[in-house]
Amino acid sequence: MSSLRPEYIRAVQKSAFDTTFGVLSKTFDGIEKLVELNVHTVKSTLGESQERLAEFLSTQQPHTLFAQHVNLAQTALKMAPVYWSPACKVVAETQAELLTFAQAQFRQYRHDAQAFVDSVAQDVPAESGTAEAAWAFPKSPVESPKTTSQA
Repeated sequence: MSSLRPEYIRAVQKSAFDTTFGVLSKTFDGIEKLVELNVHTVKSTLGESQERLAEFLSTQQPHTLFAQHVNLAQTALKMAPVYWSPACKVVAETQAELLTFAQAQFRQYRHDAQAFVDSVAQDVPAESGTAEAAWAFPKSPVESPKTTSQA
């Protein structure tokens, strides 16, 4: 009899779909926050550009134009951190959420794999203890399969 039962295959497929959609959901949440930040930045930039253009058109003297140009460059330098600080925060939050999600999924997969191996081991006759020992998962990253089978 095959050790891959239909219930197990369905559970694995459901888990894969849940994982995929969970990652996509968290990723799109981060993208949505970045788009909102970009829209806000574009709106404020357009408003400032309109004000600058009105000042430029009302200027009559050339030295005032140069002063406005220098002022525009200084303003741009001041505005860059205003944009990048929230953008980096959104990226860091999204990365942290994805890391937490991935760690939880890894723990679940490890648990499911161990449960599957345990269920297969129950179906194996008692004489083949070496096969069960070969498939035992370590409880911690530093624990080897030999110490697991001795426990």
